[in-house]
Amino acid sequence: MRTELREVGEIGSFAVYDLVYFNGEDTGETKPVHLRSVLVKVGPDSFREVHVQETLGAVFPTEIMQVGQQRVIKLKLEDGGMYHIVYEDYFFLTSGGLQRLDFGPVIAAAERAVPKDEFTYQPTTVYGLDTLAYSIGTEKGGKNIGAKVGCCDGRVEVPFKIENGKLIPGEARCTPHFF
Repeated sequence: MRTELREVGEIGSFAVYDLVYFNGEDTGETKPVHLRSVLVKVGPDSFREVHVQETLGAVFPTEIMQVGQQRVIKLKLEDGGMYHIVYEDYFFLTSGGLQRLDFGPVIAAAERAVPKDEFTYQPTTVYGLDTLAYSIGTEKGGKNIGAKVGCCDGRVEVPFKIENGKLIPGEARCTPHFF
């Protein structure tokens, strides 16, 4: 087991770090199991662990993004499975600790915009925080084939804004694909 401490950047007076654990040898052909701990330096010799991720896939370096007037911590990993699903989480660093952005209202707005015979489907969780627009594919229900084969009947896009650490969805638009 080996570790690497990587400085990500600063948010206000707090420094943010990735502490990455490697289990096994990285031969170039196979990747070691990764565990990443996100640390915030809260004092001269004091760190607080604010998030931990473990995966058999890739763990991407933590990023600090500028979103409007806010700086946001972006965490990203891949599950390592057959479909290589990518997961993203976003957090604000506040005086009370880390606050996760809840995309539930935006996702609900997208699902309400889909026609009754369709559902949302996308084998990844990428929210579009950089564009302030959530976008997800749709497909028809009742198909006798798997979602990966029968996907992409349409697309829903939901613009959103961030107010007081909460996501406020705008008007969702559903667009059919014509092949």
